[in-house]
Amino acid sequence: MPVVTTPMNVTEAACPRSRLRQWDEKDEKAKCQLLAGDGVVAVIMAASGALAILHVSQYMEALKHLGYPPYFANLLGIGKLTGVAVLLVPRLGKLKEWAYAAFGIVALAACYSHLCSGDGWLALDPLEPLLR
Repeated sequence: MPVVTTPMNVTEAACPRSRLRQWDEKDEKAKCQLLAGDGVVAVIMAASGALAILHVSQYMEALKHLGYPPYFANLLGIGKLTGVAVLLVPRLGKLKEWAYAAFGIVALAACYSHLCSGDGWLALDPLEPLLR
């Protein structure tokens, strides 16, 4: 009876086992870093979205100071919580990119609003989560 051998994988032929193992470890480390970053952004945006939807007095005072009407809190809250849901659901690559784009636009708009309201250096505060 002839011995049947399975064809060697192209990756296995190009890289010895030790190099494959190193790549997997690096890949896992990068994946963990991405998930941790997603988690930090999700927590910040979920907390902010919850404050907006619940109309917490300090949040509403801040919106009033910036010149926004009270119903704007509902729009911000729903948008942020929807973005958080997209971040936490796996395999939504393109939607996740759009969620990050929306979060960036919200942060830049918040900076501009604070700057126009005369808050000085406090205007840069909303950019902090994006710089991490």
